[in-house]
Amino acid sequence: DYAAAATCYQQLTQSRDQQRQELAKYFLAQCYAQTGHAEEAMALYRELDALPLQDDRPYRFYAKFELARINQRQNRFAEAEAGFARLADHAATPETLLVDTLYHLGDVRLRLKQHDQALIAFDRYVVQFPDGIHGSAARKCRITIHANAGNNDRCLELLQDWREKYPAESDFEMDFLHGYCLMAKEHVEEAIPF
Repeated sequence: DYAAAATCYQQLTQSRDQQRQELAKYFLAQCYAQTGHAEEAMALYRELDALPLQDDRPYRFYAKFELARINQRQNRFAEAEAGFARLADHAATPETLLVDTLYHLGDVRLRLKQHDQALIAFDRYVVQFPDGIHGSAARKCRITIHANAGNNDRCLELLQDWREKYPAESDFEMDFLHGYCLMAKEHVEEAIPF
């Protein structure tokens, strides 16, 4: 019951303990978001986002992430990129948050047409979280970026990696890029199956 939880968290926002206040504000914002009070949620996320990121204050990191996700969903990609980049660059960002941060950072950079920067985010994701939840999607983004840049050899290497890592997945776009890169290298017979 989000309404009842919101009442409890509202009371905890008055705590003298600042860490408890921050926790309460974060969860109160979550309750507001779930009950259709988006503006109230945003106000609390912004309040926490204005505070400096610190190792011992995890809800500041989570608030920054939520704010960046909201900006991303509302097509405010520059604001989203700034939030995700700050989290990606901070040494104390919780690993459970970093896995989503890096993927979304790559995504918003693609939308901003910052292809080289997007590639850096996706490469970092694959290195740090080789079996992460967004692993297949991050790998496919890397393939597409290299294909669009004409880096056919690298694209083929990454396609091979993706196919080995996810043998049960099929994707017509990856098949097309595979054939396209092989044709660009004049490997016509190898390209025929694609």
